[in-house]
Amino acid sequence: MISSKLARFTKDAAAAIAAGAITLALTATASADCGQSAGFSAGQTHRAVIALQDPDRTGPAYYWHDSATYALLYFRPEDLVSRLEGLLSKESLAPALLDNMRVDLPLKESTDLFRYTLIDQRFDALVNVVIADLMKEGRVMFDQWMLGEDPSKSIVMVSRAEAGGEPSRWFCTSKDDVLFKIGAAVD
Repeated sequence: MISSKLARFTKDAAAAIAAGAITLALTATASADCGQSAGFSAGQTHRAVIALQDPDRTGPAYYWHDSATYALLYFRPEDLVSRLEGLLSKESLAPALLDNMRVDLPLKESTDLFRYTLIDQRFDALVNVVIADLMKEGRVMFDQWMLGEDPSKSIVMVSRAEAGGEPSRWFCTSKDDVLFKIGAAVD
């Protein structure tokens, strides 16, 4: 007969091995997304290191999260409003999104950007563009509860221009862990 301690140890060891395999699979996928895929020529992919402007977060902020990447990104309200004001003449939904955001200003507590997608699903693509633009400028603060490194000084942007397709951008840690991505899905 197997003792309960041996059964528990065996069960815990099996769970640890399974978790390790999942982590390795996710790491391989994240690295491929961040420019490590062998299927792309150097002319199609561009890597740039982006210095974060001011990584300290004080006061309420807008945030975006993705359970697939385990990233929690924070944006200052003034940065989001400024970027949307810059898009007023270019994006037809920018005035409506900006009006909805201004109702909540000044923020009393940190606010999920998904809130605006719930108001109008068409805001989702515009919110993603604004997030990508702010990250490209280094105007992001973030927490990562699953990744072991502290990328508080810089992030990496990988841009891909596909022939006849939509360009894409991946924002990653220096170890190629995905923080955010926008554009065409490239495998």
